[in-house]
Amino acid sequence: MKNALLCSLALALVSPAAFADSAKSQSSPYAISVKSAVTPVAHSEFRYPYLAARQGLDGSCDVAFEIDAQGRARSVEIISCTSDGFAREAKSIVQGMTFRAADSSGRIAEATIRWDINPRQYASLD
Repeated sequence: MKNALLCSLALALVSPAAFADSAKSQSSPYAISVKSAVTPVAHSEFRYPYLAARQGLDGSCDVAFEIDAQGRARSVEIISCTSDGFAREAKSIVQGMTFRAADSSGRIAEATIRWDINPRQYASLD
């Protein structure tokens, strides 16, 4: 009985870690493209929203933002988006970008971010 209880406890401790690892993995292949009139000089990691990738969903968002004196995106606004999950990730992507402040400070910019779960299938649409 004691061994069964210990095994159950060990399984309960290992299972969340296994689920966390699977949640980090992305479905493949996938592509994320960002089109903007202002080119960033640096950006954070682009991510495919986990649930959308798991369900095989594509998405796109149009985002507007202002570039501050330090070259960071501020006042990020989602203009349109296919879902809330993509909107949250689009906002995160733009907030993680850095622009050349001398060229862009005070400028209002727009970007279109598109997530394709199977980019080969959509290559002919661009």
